[in-house]
Amino acid sequence: MSRVTSDKTGRKTVAVSALIFDSKCESVLMVRKRPDKNPEGQCGGWGIPTGGVEATETAKMTIVRETESESGYPVQRVIGLLGEYPKGPLHTLLFYLVEVEDFPQAIKERDEIVEARFIPLSEVLQMPYADRKTPQGVYLSVVNRVMDALGTLASTEPEELEDGSEDAAFKPWLRENQELLRAVVGKLTAKGLLVPASA
Repeated sequence: MSRVTSDKTGRKTVAVSALIFDSKCESVLMVRKRPDKNPEGQCGGWGIPTGGVEATETAKMTIVRETESESGYPVQRVIGLLGEYPKGPLHTLLFYLVEVEDFPQAIKERDEIVEARFIPLSEVLQMPYADRKTPQGVYLSVVNRVMDALGTLASTEPEELEDGSEDAAFKPWLRENQELLRAVVGKLTAKGLLVPASA
């Protein structure tokens, strides 16, 4: 991936976000942003580790830095790119699947992040959406991206992924976790928290 510069130059900027499941794929690592000192100007609320790619970094370097500094969890590996979300003509968000180690360190970005923890997907889907009056809520865009990724990962057969392609990095992870993902999707659907893809 090419390096990027700030949008003050008029060039395209890139941000990255990390989707991190627990070992049972039932919970996702969430970070709660501080409402009073949020540098992006967002209201406080629950999101996932996210940050801008600096001029001297690749996207993967940024996802490691942001995940570790916002959540305190050391990154074990960046599995692969789940999706690219354009946000206007000069900004793109890259969404990665990431694995972290089991034992967190201290959160480095205490000026921005109040706490980080794994939250069950069933709870995330029942949270109110974050706004100025609901700083304990979850960002709608995060819910949408996580649910899109969950559905895609649960329905993609590892054998469908071509060797040598960027998606091939997902093969070992899917072989290990796909049954867990499908069970989670089944439970969430049974609770009425997810609508089946064919509906």
